[in-house]
Amino acid sequence: MTGTRRIAAVAALSLLPGVLHAQNGRFEERRTLREQVQGLTVAETRTLTEAVTRLEAILLSNPAVRTPPAGVCTRLHTFIPEHIVGERATMAVSVQIPISFEDGVCHNISNGGITLTINDPRALFAGSSDADVSTGVFLLPQRVSGQPPVVEYTDGRNRYLLLTRRGADPLLPVTTEQFLRNRIREVEAARDSARSMSVDALLPDVERWRQEEKPRMQREFEANLREMQDLVSAEELQRMRQNFDQFLASTEETLRAMAGTRPLGDSLRSSALHTTQQELDRLQAILQGLDASGRAAPACLDLEQPLELGACTDMNRLVRANPRYFDAAASRGAIQLLVVRAPLHVAEDPRHTELRTRLFDLLDRTGLQALLAQ
Repeated sequence: MTGTRRIAAVAALSLLPGVLHAQNGRFEERRTLREQVQGLTVAETRTLTEAVTRLEAILLSNPAVRTPPAGVCTRLHTFIPEHIVGERATMAVSVQIPISFEDGVCHNISNGGITLTINDPRALFAGSSDADVSTGVFLLPQRVSGQPPVVEYTDGRNRYLLLTRRGADPLLPVTTEQFLRNRIREVEAARDSARSMSVDALLPDVERWRQEEKPRMQREFEANLREMQDLVSAEELQRMRQNFDQFLASTEETLRAMAGTRPLGDSLRSSALHTTQQELDRLQAILQGLDASGRAAPACLDLEQPLELGACTDMNRLVRANPRYFDAAASRGAIQLLVVRAPLHVAEDPRHTELRTRLFDLLDRTGLQALLAQ
């Protein structure tokens, strides 16, 4: 569906994918909404859709969204997934900045904009898995301004806006005891791995890679291409496929070269065992030497030695995800956590950098916070 159109009332939405262009051609909306999301009830789906539609309206009220600089375009991208797995709906809405605007058309590929992630603590810890977030320890981004429920952070690579339920904090401080016990578990795992190390285990199994890993990678790559076929040209898809085939060939060549060499074997294994046991003894001695107050003290990293503790500053505090942050009584379709991220350093047209800054600075923080279930 193409043409100029305002967001309709929720009750009137067909909830089908659409591409909606503003009259100047330099702003477009790509929306995928749904009448029913698998894993949610009809009522929960309606709650999610209404919240996302309100979120879109807030973004559309941002003057930087609809009025990009000359020669630059923006895209409001909303995608509600078909399936929701887990205890609550997670998804993202983004204001994209396509890499170019040519002949009155925005390029399909984006060069970064701002991303608003719903109900997903991993958004604060870029690249983290579910397991990482449930058990991991993270360096808290430096707070720039505000207090919960609306706080701005930076980690030197991104700007973050964290919007939370009132009276609830998704991040908890890590104590010195928690940090040390976490490090002890990591070193124990490394020691156990060293104990089971063998010369054969250090050699790549080229045939297994060819029979199992390579076909799996090919299937995943083709699935990704199918998802992108409406976004990029056939020529670009072909170039991507050729590059991937070259990558597979290079990988197999490298594995075969490695398989033709001998590792250090028993010497390497003995060295790894000795090193890990020394570190384990050191950490356990530190923990045993702490009194109750020392164990409960906040854990802060020594930024010169990232695996060691140091004096606390505004830039080195360690945190972990709060496992009790989300309200189990709230609708699974409700927004309980909203993380806005804007990259700071992207090689691009300076106008894109300026636009992304305006998009972030002009966000209606009060309106966004009002979306959250309280």
